[in-house]
Amino acid sequence: MYKISGNGVKRISDGTIIMDETGNKDWQEYQVWLAAGNAPDPEFTIDELRGSRITETKRVAALKIDIVLPDWQVRRHHDQCELGVATTLTAADYTARQQACQEIRDASNTIEAEVQASSDPNSIDVVNHTAWPV
Repeated sequence: MYKISGNGVKRISDGTIIMDETGNKDWQEYQVWLAAGNAPDPEFTIDELRGSRITETKRVAALKIDIVLPDWQVRRHHDQCELGVATTLTAADYTARQQACQEIRDASNTIEAEVQASSDPNSIDVVNHTAWPV
């Protein structure tokens, strides 16, 4: 058995990567195997594709949250509150930013659920998805 792998295939029995080169003996054996009506496994399983898209969704969410309310601003705000000094962010502004971050997390959860339910997760554009808040 074989599995698609980049510009060639991976022989499952020993893990050898066989490149698409006509002079390659292993590639010729693979071609005979194909001609016999066999088909290689896809490069990635559906679960691997879903996992990759979910990881990408979480990465995008983290970037969006870091733009809205970076960690350094959170730390500074907490430090200022604990010290009893004037805060750079007003309470209303800080709350609004926290709410915006929660909207991003909610959107991420929505996109992740869509990816998990999809039979073609690569068709979902997680970066430009309409679920992301503006």
